[in-house]
Amino acid sequence: MRAQQQLNNIKRQAWQMRRRGGGQLNARDNAWLQRELDNLSRRLRWLRHNGW
Repeated sequence: MRAQQQLNNIKRQAWQMRRRGGGQLNARDNAWLQRELDNLSRRLRWLRHNGW
C-alpha cells in the first residue's frame, strides 16, 4: 500500500473514531492512531534511507 493511501486510511479511521466518540478520541483510539502514524513514519524513513 502506498504511503498516501495509508495516511488517508489513518485519517478515515480517525474521523470514524471521533464520530463514534461524539467528536472526541478516547485514550485507546488515540494510542492506536499514534502507533499507526509512528509506523508509517518509520516505513517512510526506511524507504528513504534505503533508496526506494
